[in-house]
Amino acid sequence: MAFALARAGIGALTLIDHDILTPENTYRHVLGKPHWGKRKAIAMQQTLPVQLPFIGVRAIPATIEAALDQGLIALNDFDLVVSALGNPTSELALNERARRNAGPPIIYTWLEPLGIGGHAVLSGHGGEPGCFMCLYTRSDDTDGPLHNRAAFGKADQTYGRSLAGCSNLYTPYWGAGRDTNG
Repeated sequence: MAFALARAGIGALTLIDHDILTPENTYRHVLGKPHWGKRKAIAMQQTLPVQLPFIGVRAIPATIEAALDQGLIALNDFDLVVSALGNPTSELALNERARRNAGPPIIYTWLEPLGIGGHAVLSGHGGEPGCFMCLYTRSDDTDGPLHNRAAFGKADQTYGRSLAGCSNLYTPYWGAGRDTNG
C-alpha cells in the first residue's frame, strides 16, 4: 500500500509497523525474500526511496497503540491515516481515539480470511464523525464476539483450503440481506 500511495503523489509517509517480515507473510507483502527477518517499517523506509527518490519516509517500528502512547506520533499531525492493521481490536481502539480527539479521516482496509475479498472504509471525511465501530454487531444479545457486518463470511464461518490443489473444499459466501439460515 505504501508504494501505491507514493506513486499516487503522496510526498511524505509515516509507516508504523512492529512486525518482522517472515517467509509466511512474504506472499502478501511488497517486500521480498531479501528483507526476511527485518522490521517491515524500516525495510520499507529503505526500499521506497530507491524506486521513488523524492518521497520522505519515516519508519516507526512499533504498534500504533505504542506509537500514540509514547508520543511518537499524534493523530492530528496527519492529513489522512490509512489503517491496514488486520487487527479489529487495534483498529477499533484507533477509531475511538480518532473520534474522541476529532482526528483526521481514516481509511480502514483489510482482507478476508484466505484472501477471499478485501474492504476499505473511510471514516471522518469532511469533518463527519463516521465510525468504524458501526460496522460491528454482536452475534447475539449477550457479550458474544463482535462480527463485521461487511464481512463476506457468516459470523461463525469456517474457512478451509486445499494445499494439494484438489477442488474438494467449498467456502460459501454470505452477505447482508441474504438468507442466514444456511
